[in-house]
Amino acid sequence: MINATELRDVVAFVKDQPIICAEVARQIATDALNGYTSCVINTISVPLSVPLQRYLELHGYAVKMTDGDENYCVDLIVSWE
Repeated sequence: MINATELRDVVAFVKDQPIICAEVARQIATDALNGYTSCVINTISVPLSVPLQRYLELHGYAVKMTDGDENYCVDLIVSWE
């Protein structure tokens, strides 16, 4: 269950990063329509990764995050049923 602070953070993320949210939604929709049950969102900066992960989880997706690399970026593995 999400608490009020986390919800506020997700709303702020969506408001501040509409292009990222739209691109991620497009990638998920495209992969789902192509018959896949998961996709990889590549090279997300660490500061954006946690709010994006929370945003996707609120939409019912399972999300796994890779370890950060030398550029402080992670990949998100997003799956659905």
